[in-house]
Amino acid sequence: MKNTCLPRELLQRCGDKASRNRTLVLDVLTKSSGALSPVDILSLLRREHSFDKVTLYRTLDYLAKKEILRRIPTLRGAVLYEVACEKHNPRHVHFYCRDCGRMKCLLDHEINAVLGRIQKKYLKAGEEAELKVEGLCEKCERQHQRRKG
Repeated sequence: MKNTCLPRELLQRCGDKASRNRTLVLDVLTKSSGALSPVDILSLLRREHSFDKVTLYRTLDYLAKKEILRRIPTLRGAVLYEVACEKHNPRHVHFYCRDCGRMKCLLDHEINAVLGRIQKKYLKAGEEAELKVEGLCEKCERQHQRRKG
């Protein structure tokens, strides 16, 4: 995210208390340049704070239910999390490398406009549409070319 939301503002937006755990988790995610796995979030939290794994998962579930976070399923079954702020991190399409499993946010305005139109036209409040693009990332494509050549 280029501009970041403030964790307390995100929590106030949905009428929630800015508890220590929620604020810490949101602080990690708002400072991140992309979606993170729970393992990555926990690792970053534990650099400066004592944080329990179960508490993290409960906090992530709670923030996702409150629509403060988006859950992003990956090709390999894992779930990543990102802040759901239409001002600073609007809904966008994700690219998945079918070889290495990495995910990249696609910030192409035309593709994301299609996603927005689908969301408005076909879904009710609280429902989500997700478009995902699968292929080979540049690194994996180069490796495949080397094997062929």
